[in-house]
Amino acid sequence: MKSGQTAQTQLNKDTFTDVPVKAKRKVTYRFNIVSHPKLNLPYAVTVNGRIPDIYKGKPRKLDTESGFIVIENVSPGEKVSLYLNSDSYPNYRNHPVYSVTPTDSDVLVIVTEKKGKHTDTDTPIKSIENAVSEKNKKIETLVAPLTGDIWMRLSHKYTVLEIENLIPADTNPSVKLAVKSIYDGLSQPNLKISIAAPNSAPQLVTLYFNDADNARKNITSFDFLTDILTRVHPAAYAAAIQAALEAGIAVLRITSTWRPMEGSIAHRAGLGLDVNVINDIRLNRQELTKSKAIDTANVSQSEKELFVKLTEKKTARDIAAQKLAQAQSELRNAKSNPGLLISAKQNLQGVEQVHKIAVDEQKKAEIAWGLERDMNEPDDIRRFRSALIKSQSVTQIYDPWFMDDNTRDNVDPSANFQKTKNEITHAHHLHITVRDARIL
Repeated sequence: MKSGQTAQTQLNKDTFTDVPVKAKRKVTYRFNIVSHPKLNLPYAVTVNGRIPDIYKGKPRKLDTESGFIVIENVSPGEKVSLYLNSDSYPNYRNHPVYSVTPTDSDVLVIVTEKKGKHTDTDTPIKSIENAVSEKNKKIETLVAPLTGDIWMRLSHKYTVLEIENLIPADTNPSVKLAVKSIYDGLSQPNLKISIAAPNSAPQLVTLYFNDADNARKNITSFDFLTDILTRVHPAAYAAAIQAALEAGIAVLRITSTWRPMEGSIAHRAGLGLDVNVINDIRLNRQELTKSKAIDTANVSQSEKELFVKLTEKKTARDIAAQKLAQAQSELRNAKSNPGLLISAKQNLQGVEQVHKIAVDEQKKAEIAWGLERDMNEPDDIRRFRSALIKSQSVTQIYDPWFMDDNTRDNVDPSANFQKTKNEITHAHHLHITVRDARIL
């Protein structure tokens, strides 16, 4: 039976009455993330307070650049809400947002990130400007903001009671106590850890936390020590401290913890930490590609020159690859023209030789650059990275030297050429991502 029709229900053996059949509704959510259009946003849906089975075990992920959250077969009058970000994890889900109750039509909710300090609620409101239609079907269009305050509400604030279940069981007891002190609430933006050693003086590690600049710009009110640091997953702190101890590092300066409106979902979901100083070493290699960047011992003049040569060899290789593709195409076309076939084969042979030489020279240039780069990499950085990779909690490490998309696989990290957006972003600090499969 189609929507809008009626069904007859017999009230007694002699009487029938018409009962209207109400059409099911569809609710669609679209996100515009101004600060980073492509986010893998964790989400779960609730309908009239009920969680559909597909969200009960873990949240799903939305590609905010191209995807939509679509809830179909909603009965008119049912309330639809979302759980987002780390609040979408089944054990949390304390803050349902962007609630709508469809009645006479389908509903489209457009959520747009709003930078700056704002006190807007998450309640969707009607929008004439963004009205849409679909095959002559009426759609109610609503808009809602995603402010820094709302981001903070959607980001789980961890407590001391959760620590035991969220960090590896073999974590050093002193490290565990240090991590717990963060969630107890630090009195100042630093943390000193002392680990007893059997035959020597205690090992000391100090973490310094830089103020949350992104949060300051986009959240109306918060306490850095109790509201920002505590929104980072405990495994991130445990991994950083444990690696520092193993590598003999005395000082880590943490430049970014939880933040609402910058970068990928890792920091917004509390799964990322950034470090820009290890002991007295500033992790910056921007001068490799920027003439006006700060000068450090991390990049030698010889490395800069070798990198220029490498760039030239890469360009030559790319040109040779284009010519090779063209010669291969000409040979395919010449097969139907015997008069051109011999010259096409000869041309391809010559182009293949040039391409092989270009590839070999590019490889040699990359090896020469890599040797000079590695020679100037501080031992402290190398040891700290190696210790981090051993952590079962860490899944990504990006730094000015290397980019490791997956520390759990057997693929070697790639060099940071400062070419892609992600490489450029990490030319001046080391980023750690920890994984909690229940969130991401």
